Amino acid sequence: MLGDEEKKVDDLDATIGNKQALCNVWNLGKWIMLNAIFHPIYTVVNAMVLGHQENEKMLAGLGLGSLTMGIGALSIGSSFLGATGTFISHAYGQKEYRQC
Repeated sequence: MLGDEEKKVDDLDATIGNKQALCNVWNLGKWIMLNAIFHPIYTVVNAMVLGHQENEKMLAGLGLGSLTMGIGALSIGSSFLGATGTFISHAYGQKEYRQC
């Protein structure tokens, strides 16, 4: 006889299939992928526009600002993803499945 917790896990596995799981991941990730495609485009356009200005300090500011923001975002993002992966693996190992 299955316990209540094991029944909940079995019910959760039965309610969502592989196709639905992939659709859920796609719905969450499509905007992130779209941003990853268009981010370099508007960065190049900003540099082209500021490169034609009379004041070269504006272009230098864009370069230093984007570099600083990129380093900050990468360090915070990679740290967050590393911590998230640890928490997810611990929850999976303890069989704490949760439905979003």
